[in-house]
Amino acid sequence: MRQVLVAMVLGASLSLGCTAAAAAPARATVIRKAAYGRDCRAVYGGRDGSCERIPCNTRYRSFLGTWSGRFWSYVRSRSTDTKSVYRPYHEVVVYTAADCLRNIASGDTLIVGHQTDSYPAYEGLPGKVATSLLITGERSDGAPLLRVMMQHRTYDYMLRYENKAAKLAVWELHLSATKGQPQMTFTIIDGRDFIARGTQTRDVTVTLTVGPRSKSYWQGVIAYGSHTKR
Repeated sequence: MRQVLVAMVLGASLSLGCTAAAAAPARATVIRKAAYGRDCRAVYGGRDGSCERIPCNTRYRSFLGTWSGRFWSYVRSRSTDTKSVYRPYHEVVVYTAADCLRNIASGDTLIVGHQTDSYPAYEGLPGKVATSLLITGERSDGAPLLRVMMQHRTYDYMLRYENKAAKLAVWELHLSATKGQPQMTFTIIDGRDFIARGTQTRDVTVTLTVGPRSKSYWQGVIAYGSHTKR
């Protein structure tokens, strides 16, 4: 379960601050783009949703295109108390003008990214491809909206901190303890890479805290990398 959540959190990181990721291999299976129109249940986890396509505003236009980057994901089964092992993978997120939407009932505005994560075989682990939808936008009251849809699950993030001058954002996902799964808090630190001149590049670090913050029994970096608009 934790490995699935790691991949899901990384996907969300690529839609922060108008970011995304890269070129998928031709054999990868991707989520087919919804026809949208008035029916946009695909964006709301299967719940009823009526949307209309809208012109992409200035912010959403900065998303348009293909973003790519190389990332490294924590491998719990290969790590020890003294050494963390990270598996490389490549990520692609594609945004098109047809992905800018407005929810007719709520007034929420959205842009939907189509993500593909490609993991090569690594130290005995088989290669795999995972797909998801990244939904970024604003609610009708102006509150930021960030949602990831993956494997028939929907996850909503909270913006905890933003520094517009530094182009830095910190988002958080809190999952309560359930049967077979402890309490977990994922934190994404996403910021512009000012050293990478001439490109739109962002650096991302993802951390995980397992257990209550006051008495956590595991905490560490579960992913890191950067992605660039191509």
